[in-house]
Amino acid sequence: MKGGFEEVRRLILDGEEVDKRNSQGSTALHLAAANGHAGVAKLLLQYGADVNFKHTYGSTALHWAAANGHHGTVLVLINADRDKDFTLDCDIDAKNSSGYTALHEAAANGHAQVAKALCEAGAEADVIKPEEKETPLHRAAQNGHAAVVAALLQAGADINALDKRFRSALHRASKAGHADVVQLLLIKGADKNLREEDGNTPTFFGARSGHSDVVGILLEAGMPCQEPKEWAYIKQKSGLVNVTNAFMNASEECGRGVSILDIAQPVEVPKIDERLVPKYQ
Repeated sequence: MKGGFEEVRRLILDGEEVDKRNSQGSTALHLAAANGHAGVAKLLLQYGADVNFKHTYGSTALHWAAANGHHGTVLVLINADRDKDFTLDCDIDAKNSSGYTALHEAAANGHAQVAKALCEAGAEADVIKPEEKETPLHRAAQNGHAAVVAALLQAGADINALDKRFRSALHRASKAGHADVVQLLLIKGADKNLREEDGNTPTFFGARSGHSDVVGILLEAGMPCQEPKEWAYIKQKSGLVNVTNAFMNASEECGRGVSILDIAQPVEVPKIDERLVPKYQ
């Protein structure tokens, strides 16, 4: 769709079905939303387009507009119930076949302005994807979108919400190495003591992935040090010097030495004599 307002109007007046699907299951409203054609979207709604019509994979026009960051189009869609010319209210928390809402899509793709608009219009900030128990905050934190994280927290999102593996937004941001998001979550009061299903802390995830800046931030914030987890694994790649130093510098505050194995990336290696594993005192 090229967004030609008058051409779309002409087709409608000539009797074109406004909710006609194409071969991919999309309607004209889906295409207008995906491409950010707010004027065309409004025209289609005025002529009776179903704002909640779902694509073959369950996505509404709002999903597509939110995923692509089209703020103006999102406003047209979510305000459909306020326009006397529109006949349907937008289901702002509609889920696609993957279980995601428009807010999930905006959060995952870093569209803070859209996320804010959705929340202000009543979108559920802590809505979950059923199977993974994944919230929009989880997606934003994992993908490093600090502005979206801030918008969601301002809207009342649960900063310590846990997914199905009992991982919080702080776990996800730490594992992915997003230092700015980690810092923001800590400032906003994220629980530093949460452990996921295997007992791992955000510090462990940051260290194992080699994110020395994340480890430094967490330790400075008073993150608890973790007992060695994997005695039969060692790091076979270089690049963890800064992470190791961060743990060693914090060893006095932790009250114990820290083994390099605390931060080892799990890789298969032959069995080794544990007596030969160095420990820092």
